[in-house]
Amino acid sequence: MSKFSKWPSDIPIPSVIAALCLAVLTLAVFGQAQNTGPESAIRQYHQALVASPGGNDRGPVMLQQREDVTQPFNQLIEQLLRAGAQVRFGRITKQLPDATVEVAYLRPNGETWAFLYVLRREQGVWRVDVEQTARGSLNRT
Repeated sequence: MSKFSKWPSDIPIPSVIAALCLAVLTLAVFGQAQNTGPESAIRQYHQALVASPGGNDRGPVMLQQREDVTQPFNQLIEQLLRAGAQVRFGRITKQLPDATVEVAYLRPNGETWAFLYVLRREQGVWRVDVEQTARGSLNRT
């Protein structure tokens, strides 16, 4: 029998169990917190665009948005994502209930598209203001 097959007598089993429970709890809390910020809402918006092309599901976006403004922006972002663009998040500015997030889309051909996303926190959920994001992006040079 190997010398490593026995439990060391100087380490109490309850302490090991407590340490494992604390590690699992810590990972669970950080895992949940990862999906709560403004950048998470943008990721969900991206996933909804790809999962429902041309459809009505846009994920966590603000309601009552003007389609003539949002539709071209949604199509552009969907095209960038489908073309394999890598998404890079930049500076995040929070002034509750609003936030802005710099997002760059790096296309495989080296081209970069950058937008300043506008978000609002409503009833504890971050929502993308696609209309404001599109308006600000279209006005930028």
